Amino acid sequence: MSKYLIIGYSTAGLSAVRALTEYEPRASITVISAERHLPYSRVLLTHFIAGKVQRRDLDLVVPDFSQQAGITLLQGVRAVHIDPGEKRVMLDNGERLSYRALLLSTGSSPIFPEGLTPSDPCVAGLRSLEDCEKIMRHAVPGAAVAVIGGGPVGVKLACALREAGVSVHMLVSSPHLLSQVADEEAAGMVRKRMEACGINILTGVDVSGLEPDSDGAATLMLNDGTELACSLAVFCKGVRPNTEPLQVLQTRGGGIRVDKFMRSVFEDIYAAGDVAETFEITRRQYCTAAIWPHAVRQGRLAGLNMAGCEAPYGGSLFRNALEVFGLPFISIGIHPVSSCGNWDMEICRDGLVYRKLIYRENSLVGAQLVGRVEEAGALQAEIRRCAVQDLDE
Repeated sequence: MSKYLIIGYSTAGLSAVRALTEYEPRASITVISAERHLPYSRVLLTHFIAGKVQRRDLDLVVPDFSQQAGITLLQGVRAVHIDPGEKRVMLDNGERLSYRALLLSTGSSPIFPEGLTPSDPCVAGLRSLEDCEKIMRHAVPGAAVAVIGGGPVGVKLACALREAGVSVHMLVSSPHLLSQVADEEAAGMVRKRMEACGINILTGVDVSGLEPDSDGAATLMLNDGTELACSLAVFCKGVRPNTEPLQVLQTRGGGIRVDKFMRSVFEDIYAAGDVAETFEITRRQYCTAAIWPHAVRQGRLAGLNMAGCEAPYGGSLFRNALEVFGLPFISIGIHPVSSCGNWDMEICRDGLVYRKLIYRENSLVGAQLVGRVEEAGALQAEIRRCAVQDLDE
């Protein structure tokens, strides 16, 4: 039996390993990783596509980290079933592992339209190194790639592909880019910069079908009746938590709900990262917040709590940051779709600079910054302070 068993070895799992080995250096730790790579930075994948970093720059650990840390690492295998009562995990190779404490840090996967999968030659997502390598095989100068989805990941990818010399078509079903994190004016500034740099953006459209061509490319059928030829279609329309072998733990929201100590409702089972539903302090509800810094923090706290500490998590806070061909954009906290209700807005405009602060009952709960973002850290601290204070009252 391993004292500690960790399923998933990206940033949350790695952070838990580091916390456990620091707190309990001689503990028996087994890590299960579906990937054959050691942990790498997923936030740098678009920089890799753009040619700004090398493959080695993605690595988060040295090759012999497992030996140095004294952990057992099982790569290229998946957990297919968890028995919380018996404290046992079954792997897809038939092996069964027992544990004293279990961490689920299985991450998330891209959402694809029905009938399309990443195994299709001209279809991809962007969550893993394999996804990245597939995109790069198609991202040659003169090629045309379609990016479906106008959220932060889609925007980052579209810019990276353009920097790599690719013709980029961006298809957005919402009325404007970044609709979940920005208002129309802020998103319009981002769109203007992207279009000025050669990215073709279509809003209010979606993919209704895809037909592979004989030369390995594809034709996208759009819901407005038009067609678009491309060598690859990359879907960036959200992610879903990787809970397939963990259905007994899954909540209605799709992830695994945890308390402030990263514990699930099952004894000695913890969750961290994209798969975990944590309390978001401005929305005042449980949700998955697939943000890299959250995964780092949650993984570390999960590891400490597995080892017997009482290390609370202060709650999640949504934050997205982009730089679009030199134009910075940051969104923090709540982004209400309208000014109706209890919201008050404070907006300042000055050329390529846009600043919007969002208040709820005189408490700062959100901010959008374009062009000048130096105060983002101070605003984030104030948003967190106000949210925590409101929850305590």
